[in-house]
Amino acid sequence: MHTLNCSDSFWDFSLKVYSTSQVPSSCIELQDSIGLDVNVLLLSLLAVVVKQRQLTTQELSDADRFVQSWRDEVVKPIRALRRRLKPGVAPIPSAISGPLRDDIKKVELDAEYLQQQALAAWLDELPEGQADKFCGQTVVLSTARAVVSFYLQGLAEADRPDRQQLDERADTVARAAIQAIPLLNARTENQ
Repeated sequence: MHTLNCSDSFWDFSLKVYSTSQVPSSCIELQDSIGLDVNVLLLSLLAVVVKQRQLTTQELSDADRFVQSWRDEVVKPIRALRRRLKPGVAPIPSAISGPLRDDIKKVELDAEYLQQQALAAWLDELPEGQADKFCGQTVVLSTARAVVSFYLQGLAEADRPDRQQLDERADTVARAAIQAIPLLNARTENQ
Protein backbone atom coordinates (compact mmCIF):
# COMPACT_ATOMS: atom_id res chain seq x y z
CA MET A 1 0.00 0.00 0.00
CA HIS A 2 1.43 3.38 -1.01
CA THR A 3 1.16 6.01 1.69
CA LEU A 4 0.44 9.58 0.73
CA ASN A 5 2.96 12.18 1.79
CA CYS A 6 1.19 14.59 4.16
CA SER A 7 2.92 17.61 2.62
CA ASP A 8 1.29 16.75 -0.69
CA SER A 9 -2.22 16.46 0.72
CA PHE A 10 -2.68 18.69 3.77
CA TRP A 11 -3.80 21.85 1.98
CA ASP A 12 -6.24 20.06 -0.35
CA PHE A 13 -7.58 18.05 2.57
CA SER A 14 -8.07 21.23 4.60
CA LEU A 15 -9.83 23.03 1.77
CA LYS A 16 -12.17 20.07 1.29
CA VAL A 17 -12.96 19.88 5.02
CA TYR A 18 -13.39 23.66 5.32
CA SER A 19 -15.75 23.79 2.35
CA THR A 20 -18.29 21.62 4.18
CA SER A 21 -21.32 23.37 5.64
CA GLN A 22 -20.94 24.44 9.28
CA VAL A 23 -17.19 23.72 9.36
CA PRO A 24 -16.00 27.34 9.01
CA SER A 25 -18.24 28.54 11.85
CA SER A 26 -17.28 25.53 13.98
CA CYS A 27 -13.58 26.16 13.43
CA ILE A 28 -13.89 29.87 14.19
CA GLU A 29 -15.81 29.13 17.39
CA LEU A 30 -13.20 26.61 18.55
CA GLN A 31 -10.41 29.02 17.65
CA ASP A 32 -11.95 32.04 19.35
CA SER A 33 -13.40 30.34 22.42
CA ILE A 34 -10.49 28.12 23.50
CA GLY A 35 -7.54 29.25 21.41
CA LEU A 36 -7.55 26.06 19.35
CA ASP A 37 -5.22 26.19 16.35
CA VAL A 38 -7.40 24.96 13.51
CA ASN A 39 -4.32 23.82 11.60
CA VAL A 40 -3.33 21.57 14.50
CA LEU A 41 -6.86 20.15 14.58
CA LEU A 42 -6.79 19.49 10.83
CA LEU A 43 -3.30 17.99 11.10
CA SER A 44 -4.52 15.62 13.81
CA LEU A 45 -7.38 14.50 11.60
CA LEU A 46 -5.01 14.09 8.66
CA ALA A 47 -2.75 11.92 10.83
CA VAL A 48 -5.67 9.59 11.48
CA VAL A 49 -6.85 9.30 7.89
CA VAL A 50 -3.41 9.25 6.20
CA LYS A 51 -1.03 7.79 8.77
CA GLN A 52 -3.71 5.80 10.58
CA ARG A 53 -2.53 6.98 13.95
CA GLN A 54 -3.74 9.35 16.60
CA LEU A 55 -1.34 11.97 17.84
CA THR A 56 -0.47 11.56 21.49
CA THR A 57 -0.96 14.45 23.91
CA GLN A 58 2.80 15.00 23.79
CA GLU A 59 2.74 15.07 19.99
CA LEU A 60 -0.15 17.57 20.04
CA SER A 61 1.90 19.71 22.39
CA ASP A 62 4.96 19.37 20.15
CA ALA A 63 2.96 20.33 17.03
CA ASP A 64 1.37 23.30 18.76
CA ARG A 65 4.70 24.51 20.13
CA PHE A 66 6.38 23.90 16.73
CA VAL A 67 4.17 26.52 15.03
CA GLN A 68 3.50 28.80 18.00
CA SER A 69 5.87 31.60 16.99
CA TRP A 70 4.59 31.65 13.42
CA ARG A 71 0.97 31.61 14.59
CA ASP A 72 1.48 34.31 17.24
CA GLU A 73 3.78 36.61 15.29
CA VAL A 74 2.40 36.24 11.76
CA VAL A 75 -1.02 34.56 11.46
CA LYS A 76 -2.80 36.13 14.42
CA PRO A 77 -1.77 39.74 13.67
CA ILE A 78 -2.82 39.36 10.04
CA ARG A 79 -6.15 37.80 11.13
CA ALA A 80 -6.70 40.61 13.66
CA LEU A 81 -6.13 43.26 10.99
CA ARG A 82 -8.48 41.52 8.55
CA ARG A 83 -11.18 41.29 11.22
CA ARG A 84 -10.67 44.89 12.28
CA LEU A 85 -11.23 46.11 8.72
CA LYS A 86 -14.55 44.29 8.36
CA PRO A 87 -16.70 47.03 9.94
CA GLY A 88 -14.44 49.76 8.57
CA VAL A 89 -11.97 52.01 10.34
CA ALA A 90 -12.61 55.75 10.46
CA PRO A 91 -12.36 57.66 8.30
CA ILE A 92 -12.38 54.86 5.69
CA PRO A 93 -15.65 52.88 5.54
CA SER A 94 -15.64 49.15 4.82
CA ALA A 95 -17.13 49.76 1.38
CA ILE A 96 -13.91 51.51 0.41
CA SER A 97 -11.43 49.39 2.39
CA GLY A 98 -13.02 46.11 1.21
CA PRO A 99 -10.41 45.45 -1.53
CA LEU A 100 -7.61 45.97 1.00
CA ARG A 101 -9.33 43.55 3.37
CA ASP A 102 -9.56 41.01 0.53
CA ASP A 103 -5.81 41.39 -0.10
CA ILE A 104 -5.11 40.87 3.61
CA LYS A 105 -7.33 37.77 3.59
CA LYS A 106 -5.18 36.34 0.78
CA VAL A 107 -2.02 37.09 2.77
CA GLU A 108 -3.61 35.39 5.80
CA LEU A 109 -4.36 32.30 3.70
CA ASP A 110 -0.78 32.31 2.39
CA ALA A 111 0.49 32.42 5.99
CA GLU A 112 -1.84 29.55 6.94
CA TYR A 113 -0.57 27.58 3.93
CA LEU A 114 3.04 28.01 5.05
CA GLN A 115 2.09 26.92 8.57
CA GLN A 116 0.41 23.84 7.15
CA GLN A 117 3.46 22.97 5.05
CA ALA A 118 5.65 23.13 8.16
CA LEU A 119 3.18 20.99 10.13
CA ALA A 120 2.86 18.46 7.31
CA ALA A 121 6.65 18.08 7.09
CA TRP A 122 6.70 17.57 10.86
CA LEU A 123 3.96 14.92 10.58
CA ASP A 124 5.75 13.15 7.73
CA GLU A 125 8.61 12.47 10.16
CA LEU A 126 6.35 10.54 12.55
CA PRO A 127 5.94 6.79 12.18
CA GLU A 128 2.76 5.39 10.71
CA GLY A 129 0.19 3.53 12.76
CA GLN A 130 -1.08 0.03 12.15
CA ALA A 131 -3.83 -0.17 9.53
CA ASP A 132 -5.43 -3.12 11.29
CA LYS A 133 -5.84 -0.99 14.44
CA PHE A 134 -7.64 1.80 12.59
CA CYS A 135 -11.31 1.99 13.60
CA GLY A 136 -12.66 4.54 11.13
CA GLN A 137 -15.24 7.10 12.16
CA THR A 138 -14.94 6.44 15.89
CA VAL A 139 -11.23 7.22 15.85
CA VAL A 140 -11.70 10.37 13.75
CA LEU A 141 -14.38 11.70 16.11
CA SER A 142 -12.37 10.89 19.23
CA THR A 143 -9.31 12.56 17.68
CA ALA A 144 -11.17 15.84 17.18
CA ARG A 145 -12.42 15.72 20.76
CA ALA A 146 -8.91 14.95 22.02
CA VAL A 147 -7.64 18.12 20.33
CA VAL A 148 -10.39 20.10 22.09
CA SER A 149 -9.33 18.53 25.40
CA PHE A 150 -5.71 19.48 24.71
CA TYR A 151 -6.57 23.15 24.19
CA LEU A 152 -8.92 23.19 27.18
CA GLN A 153 -5.98 22.26 29.43
CA GLY A 154 -4.66 25.79 29.12
CA LEU A 155 -7.87 27.45 30.28
CA ALA A 156 -9.00 28.11 33.81
CA GLU A 157 -12.19 26.27 34.73
CA ALA A 158 -14.15 29.55 34.89
CA ASP A 159 -13.06 30.45 31.33
CA ARG A 160 -14.11 27.16 29.75
CA PRO A 161 -17.08 27.25 27.38
CA ASP A 162 -19.74 24.54 27.39
CA ARG A 163 -17.96 21.27 26.64
CA GLN A 164 -20.93 19.75 24.82
CA GLN A 165 -20.97 22.64 22.35
CA LEU A 166 -17.23 22.34 21.82
CA ASP A 167 -17.54 18.61 21.15
CA GLU A 168 -20.38 19.24 18.70
CA ARG A 169 -18.17 21.71 16.81
CA ALA A 170 -15.28 19.23 16.82
CA ASP A 171 -17.60 16.48 15.58
CA THR A 172 -18.69 18.71 12.68
CA VAL A 173 -15.08 19.10 11.59
CA ALA A 174 -14.37 15.39 12.10
CA ARG A 175 -17.33 14.34 9.96
CA ALA A 176 -16.12 16.63 7.18
CA ALA A 177 -12.68 15.00 7.46
CA ILE A 178 -14.31 11.60 7.01
CA GLN A 179 -16.00 12.91 3.86
CA ALA A 180 -12.59 14.06 2.57
CA ILE A 181 -11.09 10.56 2.75
CA PRO A 182 -12.10 9.71 -0.86
CA LEU A 183 -10.15 12.78 -2.03
CA LEU A 184 -7.05 11.46 -0.27
CA ASN A 185 -7.59 7.95 -1.59
CA ALA A 186 -7.83 9.30 -5.14
CA ARG A 187 -4.55 11.17 -4.67
CA THR A 188 -2.87 8.01 -3.40
CA GLU A 189 -4.09 6.00 -6.40
CA ASN A 190 -2.81 8.66 -8.81
CA GLN A 191 0.72 8.58 -7.40
